[in-house]
Amino acid sequence: MHAHDLWAVLDGWLADLSADALDAVLPLLRRAFSSFSGPERRSMGEIVRTLRGEGRRTSPVQGLAEIDERRAALVLPVLAQILGVPHE
Repeated sequence: MHAHDLWAVLDGWLADLSADALDAVLPLLRRAFSSFSGPERRSMGEIVRTLRGEGRRTSPVQGLAEIDERRAALVLPVLAQILGVPHE
Protein backbone atom coordinates (compact mmCIF):
# COMPACT_ATOMS: atom_id res chain seq x y z
CA MET A 1 0.00 0.00 0.00
CA HIS A 2 2.89 2.35 0.67
CA ALA A 3 4.83 1.74 -2.57
CA HIS A 4 3.46 4.76 -4.42
CA ASP A 5 5.86 4.27 -7.34
CA LEU A 6 4.39 0.80 -7.87
CA TRP A 7 0.84 2.22 -7.74
CA ALA A 8 1.83 4.81 -10.35
CA VAL A 9 3.21 2.13 -12.67
CA LEU A 10 0.11 -0.04 -12.23
CA ASP A 11 -2.16 2.95 -12.86
CA GLY A 12 -0.23 3.91 -15.98
CA TRP A 13 -0.30 0.36 -17.29
CA LEU A 14 -4.05 0.07 -16.78
CA ALA A 15 -4.70 3.47 -18.32
CA ASP A 16 -2.78 2.45 -21.46
CA LEU A 17 -4.65 -0.84 -21.98
CA SER A 18 -7.07 -1.08 -24.86
CA ALA A 19 -10.70 -1.84 -23.99
CA ASP A 20 -10.28 -5.47 -25.11
CA ALA A 21 -7.09 -5.94 -23.10
CA LEU A 22 -8.74 -4.42 -20.02
CA ASP A 23 -11.68 -6.79 -20.40
CA ALA A 24 -9.21 -9.67 -20.54
CA VAL A 25 -7.33 -8.72 -17.35
CA LEU A 26 -10.31 -7.46 -15.33
CA PRO A 27 -11.16 -10.89 -13.83
CA LEU A 28 -7.55 -11.27 -12.72
CA LEU A 29 -7.59 -7.83 -11.10
CA ARG A 30 -10.87 -8.57 -9.34
CA ARG A 31 -9.42 -11.78 -7.91
CA ALA A 32 -6.20 -10.05 -6.91
CA PHE A 33 -8.03 -7.39 -4.89
CA SER A 34 -10.97 -9.46 -3.62
CA SER A 35 -9.15 -10.73 -0.54
CA PHE A 36 -8.64 -7.21 0.80
CA SER A 37 -11.16 -5.83 3.26
CA GLY A 38 -13.48 -2.95 2.39
CA PRO A 39 -11.42 -0.38 4.31
CA GLU A 40 -8.23 -1.62 2.61
CA ARG A 41 -9.82 -1.31 -0.83
CA ARG A 42 -11.02 2.21 0.02
CA SER A 43 -7.47 3.13 1.05
CA MET A 44 -6.18 1.79 -2.25
CA GLY A 45 -8.80 3.84 -4.09
CA GLU A 46 -7.64 6.96 -2.28
CA ILE A 47 -4.05 6.24 -3.33
CA VAL A 48 -5.10 5.92 -6.96
CA ARG A 49 -7.17 9.09 -6.71
CA THR A 50 -4.10 11.03 -5.54
CA LEU A 51 -2.12 9.66 -8.50
CA ARG A 52 -4.65 10.98 -10.97
CA GLY A 53 -5.43 14.36 -9.48
CA GLU A 54 -8.05 16.64 -11.00
CA GLY A 55 -7.50 17.32 -14.68
CA ARG A 56 -4.25 15.39 -14.79
CA ARG A 57 -3.25 14.66 -18.35
CA THR A 58 0.33 13.48 -17.99
CA SER A 59 1.43 9.92 -17.45
CA PRO A 60 1.51 8.92 -13.77
CA VAL A 61 4.90 7.27 -14.31
CA GLN A 62 6.67 10.45 -15.36
CA GLY A 63 9.44 11.37 -13.00
CA LEU A 64 10.09 7.83 -11.82
CA ALA A 65 13.50 6.22 -12.09
CA GLU A 66 14.44 5.31 -15.63
CA ILE A 67 13.48 1.77 -16.59
CA ASP A 68 16.21 -0.64 -17.68
CA GLU A 69 14.47 -1.96 -20.79
CA ARG A 70 16.78 -4.98 -21.09
CA ARG A 71 15.90 -6.16 -17.58
CA ALA A 72 12.22 -5.32 -18.02
CA ALA A 73 12.10 -7.40 -21.22
CA LEU A 74 13.13 -10.46 -19.20
CA VAL A 75 9.91 -10.21 -17.19
CA LEU A 76 7.52 -9.90 -20.13
CA PRO A 77 7.25 -13.63 -21.00
CA VAL A 78 6.46 -14.47 -17.37
CA LEU A 79 3.85 -11.71 -17.11
CA ALA A 80 2.27 -12.83 -20.38
CA GLN A 81 2.01 -16.38 -19.03
CA ILE A 82 0.49 -15.19 -15.75
CA LEU A 83 -2.03 -13.01 -17.59
CA GLY A 84 -2.73 -15.68 -20.17
CA VAL A 85 -1.95 -13.46 -23.13
CA PRO A 86 0.38 -14.15 -26.06
CA HIS A 87 3.87 -12.69 -25.82
CA GLU A 88 5.19 -11.03 -28.96
